[in-house]
Amino acid sequence: LQDAEKDDTSNSMEIDPKPNDLEASLRQLSNSLVPLIWAAAQSYLPKASRVAAARWASNLLMEVDMISACYVLCFLAGDADPTASSIAREGLGLSPVSSKTVAGTESLAF
Repeated sequence: LQDAEKDDTSNSMEIDPKPNDLEASLRQLSNSLVPLIWAAAQSYLPKASRVAAARWASNLLMEVDMISACYVLCFLAGDADPTASSIAREGLGLSPVSSKTVAGTESLAF
């Protein structure tokens, strides 16, 4: 019985990479990135800031925290700037809005 206990303790002393470490690291990265990207996505900021936020959300945040990335990209998809909006739509996997579609919606009555 004591030999079995020794074997169990010797195995627990080995360093094994834990899958939870990666999860925790990604969560910490997300917690750091989301406020920064969200702040850069605000409509009162310059176009370059919103375009950068769309790119960061599409390329980096989508890999780390898909839900937060989708929130940011949905917000930016409605941006007045066509570049930021297009990048956000592409990040969401949506086709770009054509000028015919936008022009055709003006005649619709709600």
